[in-house]
Amino acid sequence: MSAARNVKGWRVRVASSVPSVSSLAAAGPRPYKGSHDVRVELRRLRSIGLLRTRPSHHIGELKDDAEVDLATLVELTPLGVQWSRRLKEIEATERADTPQTFA
Repeated sequence: MSAARNVKGWRVRVASSVPSVSSLAAAGPRPYKGSHDVRVELRRLRSIGLLRTRPSHHIGELKDDAEVDLATLVELTPLGVQWSRRLKEIEATERADTPQTFA
């Protein structure tokens, strides 16, 4: 399942089946089921400097249908941590700006 939304003029893809900077920054285990899409997204985030593979590990180790805690394979870079914090700030601002309706 994939959806897209605009965040302050940026088009952001939101998909529950692929990791995001926010999900990688979350505390606790981050189990993902291996797939081509997950490997592509991890490689994309690595290529733009938001995450790095842990020593002696490779993204290709995440095989199809294998459930793995991504924290064993990758970690956020300092830039990735900054992005994660900024995304949380944006989401909090959007929630505060959204009018609440009561039934």
